[in-house]
Amino acid sequence: MASGIRQIGIGVLFSSGWHHFLYSVIIFVKFAILTTDFPIGH
Repeated sequence: MASGIRQIGIGVLFSSGWHHFLYSVIIFVKFAILTTDFPIGH
């Protein structure tokens, strides 16, 4: 799943530019924090 997220991030970076890429990273970080606060079995 991590590799898929990286591929999406790279695709967004090349197609939309840094602002959209950074926005995606921020969303991913917030999601990671949520999953840390509410652990889900892998």
